[in-house]
Amino acid sequence: MPASWEDNIAAYEKMKDHLEDTHFLHWAVFYDGELVGIYDDGLEARRESWTRFHPNPYLIRLVGEFNLEKKRQHLAAAIERRERHGKD
Repeated sequence: MPASWEDNIAAYEKMKDHLEDTHFLHWAVFYDGELVGIYDDGLEARRESWTRFHPNPYLIRLVGEFNLEKKRQHLAAAIERRERHGKD
C-alpha cells in the first residue's frame, strides 16, 4: 500500500531546504514518501500525477512558495542580472 498523504508531507518537509536551494519556484511531486518529479509547470505536474498515481495519495508543492526571504533574494538577483545584461 502506498504511503499516506502525511508521509508525503513529511518527505517534503525533510527535503524542503535542499529543494529551495536547487529547485526554487518549481513544482515538486511526492508519492509513496519519495520525490518522484520536479516540474516547471504546475499544470503539467498535476496532469502527470493524476495519470500516474490517482486514486492513491500524492503531494504537489510549489517549492519555496512560503519562503518570502528566498523570494526576495531570487527577485533581487533577477533584477541585478537584468540591469547588468539589459532586457531579457
